Amino acid sequence: MAADSAISYFNPNGTISRVDHKGWRKVLWVPRIRAGVSYWGFIGQVTRQRFDEWLEERIRRLQYQDLLGLAQFLADELNTKCGNQPLGPNQCVGIHVAGYHPWADGVRRPTFYHVHNGHGHIQWAGGVPVPALDLQGQPSARLLPTNHSWVWDPRKLFAVHYDYPGAPATHAAKLAPFNARGYLTRNGDIGHYILIGEALRNVCTSVNAVPGLRIPSDPTRIGPRLGFLKMEIETAAAFYKCSTMSRVIGGKVLTLGIRPDETRL
Repeated sequence: MAADSAISYFNPNGTISRVDHKGWRKVLWVPRIRAGVSYWGFIGQVTRQRFDEWLEERIRRLQYQDLLGLAQFLADELNTKCGNQPLGPNQCVGIHVAGYHPWADGVRRPTFYHVHNGHGHIQWAGGVPVPALDLQGQPSARLLPTNHSWVWDPRKLFAVHYDYPGAPATHAAKLAPFNARGYLTRNGDIGHYILIGEALRNVCTSVNAVPGLRIPSDPTRIGPRLGFLKMEIETAAAFYKCSTMSRVIGGKVLTLGIRPDETRL
């Protein structure tokens, strides 16, 4: 997990009034079950208390025994705090819950639950070709989307979504791709961030075609992969800082990795 420390405050008309870059912790360690949680969205609609403090208080209650239990507990706590009523239109909030949990065959493997109050997706329009090199070092081009808008389903109560590995029938199919390239999800202000992140990955594909160069240094190890995510967010923050965009990404980047032996990195 990796996240910046910026929190945006909005005016009633939906425009950003200010951005706080200091002190917010968007990545939290859960020592009892050796898991990580992070959050995104309109957290001020859930509680007027600082959300990282509210979330830490929930974690300390210890009313869960494993990763799935933590995800279900947090969904219940969110619904209770919201009066068991859905939030308003487009008021999306989510909590990532990641760690190790038994798959259908009983083996503990990386697992990711996403607690949120309704699905949404980015709809892209238009694009620009970006020159790059493919994995064999040959010239190629990728089409980066340039215009985006959010499309939201109606808000619902908070629920646990089994994002990875998903339903039991998908377990075997998900294992091979995970070993090869991992599983990646992004949330928050990800429209322009995706453009920056994908452009960085294009650069890395070109760099990796040079003999002896590799970014990340060892993609099979969690440390280098975590370092790459940190670099990606820091680079995006630098883009936001020197651009015409509001600095909704910025501040300090926190990371959390969990090794195969379930110790914290």
